[in-house]
Amino acid sequence: EHQLLQEKVLSTIKRFHQHLPASIAYEEKLTASNFMEQQNSEAELYFQKIYKSIEAGHREIPSWLKRVGFRQHQAMWKHSEALSASWAKVYQEALKNGPMELPPGFELDRVAWVLSAESSPRQVLLVQEGPRLTLIAKEAKDSLISDNGFEVTTPIAELSLHSPFTQLQSSDPKLGENFALPIDWSVPCEIPLPVNGPLILKTESDCVTLAANVKPTWADNIGQDHIGFYAEFSFKGVVQRMRWVPPGKFMMGSPEDEAERLTNEQQHEVTLTQGFWLADTSCTQELWQVVMGENPSRFKGRNLPVEKVRWKDTQKFIHQLNQEKEDLNLRLPSEAEWEYACRAATQTAFSFGDQITSEQVNYRGTAPYANGEKGEYRKKTVAVKSLPSNAWGFYEMHGNVWEWCADRYEKNPMENNIDPMGPDKGVYRVLRGGSWFFSGMNVRSAYRYHVDPDFRSVNIGFRLARGH
Repeated sequence: EHQLLQEKVLSTIKRFHQHLPASIAYEEKLTASNFMEQQNSEAELYFQKIYKSIEAGHREIPSWLKRVGFRQHQAMWKHSEALSASWAKVYQEALKNGPMELPPGFELDRVAWVLSAESSPRQVLLVQEGPRLTLIAKEAKDSLISDNGFEVTTPIAELSLHSPFTQLQSSDPKLGENFALPIDWSVPCEIPLPVNGPLILKTESDCVTLAANVKPTWADNIGQDHIGFYAEFSFKGVVQRMRWVPPGKFMMGSPEDEAERLTNEQQHEVTLTQGFWLADTSCTQELWQVVMGENPSRFKGRNLPVEKVRWKDTQKFIHQLNQEKEDLNLRLPSEAEWEYACRAATQTAFSFGDQITSEQVNYRGTAPYANGEKGEYRKKTVAVKSLPSNAWGFYEMHGNVWEWCADRYEKNPMENNIDPMGPDKGVYRVLRGGSWFFSGMNVRSAYRYHVDPDFRSVNIGFRLARGH
């Protein structure tokens, strides 16, 4: 009965509004929204236009706004951020100069940005957790985790909102061309996942296009976990998980004040214009065995990383697996791709910070980094995924085994900083990550090593990659 009554009231108001000026019609729609406890996006858009008219210098608006402010229901303000901002805009000089009478229910703190000479855009995070796509204020992230139990995973994108009442433009018919974000930023704004075609979200300065995940032709399975999206392929019952690494920029190498750095680690900005897939672990002996029919490793174990493999051996393995699995197109990562994934958006000596422990990294713990505390020296490899991953879901990128990269070694790789692939000529191939045998200095994110591609050792393995 309550819903039927609401519909009758709205129908009556709609017929009445046909004969009213637009300003009064939207006032009454806002009043109706208040009693129905929901926001009226049509009215909100109207009052956004009012705000822009104030900025344009329309002189008749201030007196009208004053009448509106003092005759409306006091709870009205929470349903229109644009109306609150408009009122504050008109009276901003008076408000700056001292106390003045405010309309009942008007909260000045919510539109303090109007009174600020240097208002900055608000940052909003777009995150996905399972089937849920959510927009949250960046500053509310920590409180959401602790108070509401909403665990924020790695953001898909960050959007800039240039005023609290900014509305996102969407291509999804479920949302309409414009949809309003919640005024109460302590509550996540959930939006439907795109089903038919992409979902395009726009603000004044940003544009994000989203599409439903489609299983790649080479994958046997896809999924989403607390870290993000992954795809898996299997060969003769052995599964390898691959994680998607988006394109981006990062500082490759080490800063001059990083302890124990070497001269071949000159820091420089690198741009990766294409995303890529990277195995979440180094190649296991189990996978190597089913592809190659033998196991060269010294430390035997199906979940241990394969070692004692030459760079040339990795090429034979990759060729054989690509022949067996259609569309797989595996390769080794470039050195830049490797460090980008290893750092996982960090600039510290390790993806875990500026120090490590033996509980995080399998290395020669008796030779710690930068006078750190001594730890365990295991004197052998450990099973993949037995130590913590970095923030992007990649395991044992520090220590355990060195990992071959595709590149030939270049001492000062500074010139080509867009999708670098190393020099065209040269003898040595790049190794990254350090191993169980090496010290803390050697397992840093920026540490670079190189050997002959025919060299093999109990320290050396590799990790699979795939282009976009």
